[in-house]
Amino acid sequence: MKKRTFFLAGVLLALLFFFIGGLVKSHLILTNISGSIALICFLISGASTGTFISSDRIRANLGAEDRDERRERINLAIKTTFLVLPF
Repeated sequence: MKKRTFFLAGVLLALLFFFIGGLVKSHLILTNISGSIALICFLISGASTGTFISSDRIRANLGAEDRDERRERINLAIKTTFLVLPF
């Protein structure tokens, strides 16, 4: 799927939470749910790019993986970032 698809899915999720927030009187619950979704997507994106590890470990991982695995990992990070942008 293209990155645009993930961004539009994020927009639809954000609009869904907005409309549900209009129907439900407790906006705090919806804020917590949408914030949790955003945090989980940012953590997945950060973990897949190696943000939370040291530079020595990043160098070791780059040497151990091939080009296709690296592209797949980076694409996962980009797609989850686009999914969470509207939040």
